[in-house]
Amino acid sequence: MPAVTLNSVSFAGSVFSDEATVRWAPTKVEPQPRKIGEVVEGPAGQRTWVDRGSKTDYLLTWDQPCPTYTRDQVRAIFDLTSTFTAVLPAGTLTVQCEETDYSAAYAFTLPDGREYWAVTLLVRQP
Repeated sequence: MPAVTLNSVSFAGSVFSDEATVRWAPTKVEPQPRKIGEVVEGPAGQRTWVDRGSKTDYLLTWDQPCPTYTRDQVRAIFDLTSTFTAVLPAGTLTVQCEETDYSAAYAFTLPDGREYWAVTLLVRQP
């Protein structure tokens, strides 16, 4: 899998990388097809889908907990207020993040004080 790059920031590290300076790669990149359209309900209750196309969003998951540095870098990408370029296994896309597209859950702290997090980021095709 090629390095995931979001807004020119590469996420290519692993558990063997320096966790204070290298952004770890996501453990999963899952395509999530999204239909664009609406359901129209007729007078007798029949439902019809009015299709306007489709897009694919991508859920990036760091479920093998990642260090704080990676979590902070993912959060910085989420905080962007405009579209940006993402290089994913599916290719190079223009994407954006919306208000509920980021989550970080505390996983554990090592005896030396380093914290690890389970992180997700959804990037959407506009």
